[in-house]
Amino acid sequence: MSPKDKLQETEISLDNIADYCKKSFKNCNRTRFSKKIFGYDAKLSRVIKDQAKMTDNEYKKMFEFIKVNSGGTTASFVDQLHSWFPALRKFKTEEEIICKIKSELEGNPLGDDIIIEDMGSKYGTIEFIRFCTENNSSIKNLYMVAQTGWEWLDDKELNSVLMELAHNGKTIIVVTNPETETTKSIANAIKDEKMKLRYMSLNETLAKWHAYEKEFKNIEFRVSPLPILHQTIIIELEGGSAYALVRDYIYDSPVSLTTSHKYSKNKDSDYNLYYKEFNYLRLHAQSYEEWLKSSPMMYEEMHIRDYVLVYPVHKETKNKGMSWVFSSLSIEKNNNVSLKANMSDTHEAFCTANQCEYEYHGIINLSPKMIFLSMTDAKQVERVSISFARLMNYDRFIGILTALSPGGVPLSFKCACFDEKYLNRIDYDNLFRLLVLNNTETNNNLIKIDSEDMEEFYSDKIFK
Repeated sequence: MSPKDKLQETEISLDNIADYCKKSFKNCNRTRFSKKIFGYDAKLSRVIKDQAKMTDNEYKKMFEFIKVNSGGTTASFVDQLHSWFPALRKFKTEEEIICKIKSELEGNPLGDDIIIEDMGSKYGTIEFIRFCTENNSSIKNLYMVAQTGWEWLDDKELNSVLMELAHNGKTIIVVTNPETETTKSIANAIKDEKMKLRYMSLNETLAKWHAYEKEFKNIEFRVSPLPILHQTIIIELEGGSAYALVRDYIYDSPVSLTTSHKYSKNKDSDYNLYYKEFNYLRLHAQSYEEWLKSSPMMYEEMHIRDYVLVYPVHKETKNKGMSWVFSSLSIEKNNNVSLKANMSDTHEAFCTANQCEYEYHGIINLSPKMIFLSMTDAKQVERVSISFARLMNYDRFIGILTALSPGGVPLSFKCACFDEKYLNRIDYDNLFRLLVLNNTETNNNLIKIDSEDMEEFYSDKIFK
């Protein structure tokens, strides 16, 4: 071994790190290195001479500087430090290397075995799997609970591990959530917006996991009706030991940036808690086929769009008069809806900028045949409900509106809803007939929209 190699293995120092940065990175010298890490050039020399100490923030800046200039990834960071200091090659993760370097620079070097054993709490998923396979016996069983498990389907390295375990006959059990209003909100709260074009919907991930389950007999996939609040990966090894890695979901933080990992071995008391939680979720979950049969429908969202809502003035319908109320109905993000009522009494005077008499907000629920809108006023006192017949044509609807009259009396009546571009094209005589006069078969005792009325409303006959 040459003296130079020996120095690299034994002396991990700030002086050497500054020199390696100068040699390895473009446009980097010791002065620029010091200014980048410490804010001024003199402190580098003072720390090297043990006349000053590095703060946690300065350590963070230094490791970020090395990572960015070495390629910007964990893998490039690890490779760069391995090339500088061969003694670090026994450490496989970014966290282990940082821990070792900090302990050396602070004059309290930690034993390699201690670092390898203790750093599991800061592992990401792939590092955790490497830790289990490189430091222990091979994997026997892999259990996972996650909101989606999407990364295992999309990330090349994770998917490669999954496929290797599957082809080698290892037992793999996966529990995830279906797409509901609640789970969709959770998923959106932990989504990385920079990667949104790569995401699948929750139900798409269920279908993809089920495809793996059908291909490999050793993969079991379950759909949980219970909310999954953190990601859990449990690995059981051939030698009898087992490990759990738990990462909490944090609202408004992408999962990839969450650092709250919890790591435990099967000898630890908290491991049993995570294992029991996994078993509980698994036992109370359904197979994909069971879930598909019991699920009333896939979660859907209406497109964000503004409509004109129109209905006849109630008191004049008995007299066959033809006065109208024009309102604005807005479909918003996540199936939210708002209604600005009584904005004009003629289509010529209607404008979305008009003042409204009442305003309501609520949500939309979709069924295969109907669209249900439920809204309340700002004081949560008055409620408006609308049921639209659901056809493929989404630029207009006909339905039943239920609300209170100005005198506070409950009433229901037919209404129509259409895109603002149709305001001047609608045949209002014909629309009045469809909404008011076509109740003869029920003797005016029941408000009903007949199939013939719907056919006419959704045809070109509704236009002038």
